[in-house]
Amino acid sequence: MTVEVAAKKAHVTAELLQEWEDGTERPTVNQLRLLAEAYKRPLAVFYLPTPPKGFDALRDFRSAAEGAPTPALAYEIRRANERREIALDLLDELREVSPATAFKVKKSTEPDVVAEHLRDALGVSLAEQTSWSSESVALSKWRDAVEGIGVLVFQTTGVNVNEARGFSIASDTLPVIAINGKDSAAGRIFTMIHELAHLALRQGGVCDLDEHGVEVFCNAVAGALLVPRDALLTHPDVSGVNTVEWPEETLKRLARTFRVSREVIVRRLLTTGKTKSSFYERKRLQYASELKIATKGGPPPPVLAIARAGRFFTTVVVRSYTEGRITSADASDFLSLRLRHLPEVMKSIRVGGLTA
Repeated sequence: MTVEVAAKKAHVTAELLQEWEDGTERPTVNQLRLLAEAYKRPLAVFYLPTPPKGFDALRDFRSAAEGAPTPALAYEIRRANERREIALDLLDELREVSPATAFKVKKSTEPDVVAEHLRDALGVSLAEQTSWSSESVALSKWRDAVEGIGVLVFQTTGVNVNEARGFSIASDTLPVIAINGKDSAAGRIFTMIHELAHLALRQGGVCDLDEHGVEVFCNAVAGALLVPRDALLTHPDVSGVNTVEWPEETLKRLARTFRVSREVIVRRLLTTGKTKSSFYERKRLQYASELKIATKGGPPPPVLAIARAGRFFTTVVVRSYTEGRITSADASDFLSLRLRHLPEVMKSIRVGGLTA
């Protein structure tokens, strides 16, 4: 943050905050608490002899949001890494083996081949996918499948979609995918599979899904997995149709069939040779202008906590608490949840195993 922004959050002047940083003046404990809240750091950090080193394990593949991440994105990256470390520690306490991700691919592999490999690993058939009743159901099912192969899937809350639709932290054990909670359900599905492709390459990063560099490959994999070539070309709305200007109603029907966004459908029509880049670019701009992001409000705190932390991480925390490995205060802190809401979270999680 700039000095001006941080000072405003601490309810002091920029000059006084600068004097604190220079060491010529000292804040009170109450002022330190305000700074700790602003910086999203424990109060004890201010008493360390030297500043802690930041987490810098992500390659940045962004184009539209170049430069240093905003404080909101930096916090979400740090929190994702902290939660991963917590999960590893708790699994060790529970004497559970941390699941290792077995999938790994090379960028030289054809995206359709990678997509088929990842779909097999996820265990989701096309028949199952097309049976889902809505995009929100599809998001939940895909997320369960991704977590089922040993990937922690978190959801950010304060990051602008224009800065990052998601990011990933690559690792052989408990890699992380974070999706933007302000995005549409269909948008989050695509981001999650896109980030899964990054993990398969063993490359984490902050992504806005633009068409550049490795993003092109990961976009192609995500599109091929969510809308397989043969399934699209043999669909009644596509088979035998000779056009490059697809009616909006047709695009909507196809999107409902595969439970994806219309942009993904147009992208797949382009990659399968069923339309031209001019049509895709026109539609992409149209859909970007129509994008509706999540508004304030929504589900109650227990539901929101599970949505943000993911069922895998939440299950590990709940099991650790019920087995006496951590306190209720620890559990509520790990889940960023008020203590009074913890019983409701516990009711929603099956504690007999790590798959929820």
